[in-house]
This record gives sequence, C-alpha cells and structure tokens, in this order.
Amino acid sequence: MELYDVTNGKLMWKANHTIKKDYVLIKPGLPDMARDVANKMVYYMPH
Repeated sequence: MELYDVTNGKLMWKANHTIKKDYVLIKPGLPDMARDVANKMVYYMPH
C-alpha cells in the first residue's frame, strides 16, 4: 500500500504487513485475512 501526494506525485508513505493465522480444522477465509491486514495498515497510516 502506498500513499502519494497528489500535488507533486511524491511518495509520502509506504507499508506492507504480514499476518499469519494458525488453524487446526478450519482454514481462515482469504477475504477476512485481507480485511484484517488492510485495517491494521490504515491504523498505522499517518493522518
């Protein structure tokens, strides 16, 4: 995920995040994991 300043195209913020979920019987759904990653990245994004 990257945040660019629209006035000059300068890269202001860049992030990546990895989440590993352990499971025994039921594999976690990919959409749920993607939502968790996006929420954590937005939390740390400068406002």
